[in-house]
Amino acid sequence: MPIRDQPKSSIRISALQTFSAIGVFLMLNRTLAMGRLFPLWGILTIGMIAANATLAQTPSFTYQGRLTDSANPVNGNYDFEFKLFDTQNSGSGTQHGPTIQQLNVTVTNGVFSVQLNFGACPSCFNGSDRYLELGLKSVGTPAFTTLSPRQQITSTPYALKSVSANSADGLSVACVNCVTSSQIASVNGSAVTGTIPLASLPPGSSNYIQNTIAPQALSNFNISGTGVIGGSLGIGTSSPAGLLHIKGANPVRILGDPSTLEGSESVDFMARSSFFSSDLGGVRIQRQTGATSNGDIDTSFLAAANGTSASEVMRVTGKGNVGIGTIIPKHRLTVIGSNPGSHPLWVGNSSGDLAFAVRNDQTVLIGNLSTITAASTLVCATVPGPFPVEGQLLGRCASSSHYVPTFDAGNGLPEPGDLVSISPAVKNNANDNQAPFAVAKSIRPCDEHLIGFIVDSQSSSSGNKINEHYLPLGIYGYFAARITTENGAIRRGDPLTSSSKPGFAMKSTQACRIIGYALEDADRDGKIQIFAHLSEYTSPLVTGLQKQIEQLKRENAAREARLAALEQTIQRLGVSGEKPAQP
Repeated sequence: MPIRDQPKSSIRISALQTFSAIGVFLMLNRTLAMGRLFPLWGILTIGMIAANATLAQTPSFTYQGRLTDSANPVNGNYDFEFKLFDTQNSGSGTQHGPTIQQLNVTVTNGVFSVQLNFGACPSCFNGSDRYLELGLKSVGTPAFTTLSPRQQITSTPYALKSVSANSADGLSVACVNCVTSSQIASVNGSAVTGTIPLASLPPGSSNYIQNTIAPQALSNFNISGTGVIGGSLGIGTSSPAGLLHIKGANPVRILGDPSTLEGSESVDFMARSSFFSSDLGGVRIQRQTGATSNGDIDTSFLAAANGTSASEVMRVTGKGNVGIGTIIPKHRLTVIGSNPGSHPLWVGNSSGDLAFAVRNDQTVLIGNLSTITAASTLVCATVPGPFPVEGQLLGRCASSSHYVPTFDAGNGLPEPGDLVSISPAVKNNANDNQAPFAVAKSIRPCDEHLIGFIVDSQSSSSGNKINEHYLPLGIYGYFAARITTENGAIRRGDPLTSSSKPGFAMKSTQACRIIGYALEDADRDGKIQIFAHLSEYTSPLVTGLQKQIEQLKRENAAREARLAALEQTIQRLGVSGEKPAQP
């Protein structure tokens, strides 16, 4: 007979001993779109579906219900959806377990039956209130219609928990939660075997290291064996960006052992061809010992050519000196030696072209000056332009000067800007074969021994500076010279020669030797820029000769005219037989 007509005692005995499937009848009053709207009615009851008592118990149970349309039983196929919640009202609470869909279920005379199995779901039937939410739709329609309110599951399904009671016999190894922590005073550690669940470990213990993302306080470890890490290691960071990522105010501090390093401290960061084999290169930080080191901490850089072991190629001392090719650099940068086919020092510009190089033969290459072949081409330092460059610029000379020996001829030693002349009677006593002469201030106008003028000692000059009396003589280019207006005001382009004022230049108005041409106007004595170019000023002489030539040309033209007139007269007289008139 139907289960609802059985005595209550029979139901209870069947639930505990002979039945593994449990059914629930629900009385529902809902509106459902199944081609048209159907009012749904259900009768709430509890029923059991018989099963063989010898079958193993499962979490599956049978759910039966009745669908009516205006009190008339419904027939046809429908899709059902079942969800388990902890609250009665739709749209609230937490769903437990999966959503179960039973599709194309046959409803006969209003009755349907489905098997529900929420699987391994510890929270589904843990003793708390549970409510079943049903969704219903016609087969082939897209969406389920949720019926509300949800229907409470009675305590009958909790007969499933009886399957755990058998494991309590004798506290077998299958017993779970048979004895709780509150029932145990203590257990010997040696008596505990197996795997302890991670959730059972008390967090924050200082007795062991836990695998957590957040740092574990008061946790230290000491390993005497070999440790291997397959992934990335972060020290001071939980998100290592590389195989080893150290982050902190003082991220790395490695000290050598004085007992094994004999008092020196060393830290090596090396790449090796194999474990503890030959070094391929790296960095060594080491305290230096010896009388010259004073315990300085030097940093050495090691590298290796193909097929060789690493050797030191550069060192930075504790005093800040850098050495390449030497382990004892005495200067801020010391470079010694070179590789075959290269220079000890080579500096290029942004395009990779040579800017500066030092060769093994102690010669220096400087930019485009490296292509200089003429022996007379000079290298000069010039003051930079308006662009922000410190110091001076080195390049080919746009001007030149040469050191010459000077002496005092009674008007004082020459100074920058003074015109000087060679003294034929004075010989240089400095044993200088290149300059066996000496110069002094010029004192005569249009001096035929005038040789130039002294320029600033900061100018780049060729020749030897044997003593303090060797001063640079301007030969070619722009320099400042002393001038006087004793021969008239000076205008740009005027030739300049020596004057009667010792060391001063004046405007030249006759043919004589000049030191160059004025580049500035001057109405009084002082210094102006001149273009140095020692030469013979012949312009006045040439002008006079040109005037004489023009005069001679005019006189010759007059004579030729008179001669032509005489020839015509002679010809006329010869034809007529007349005698020419006496001139």
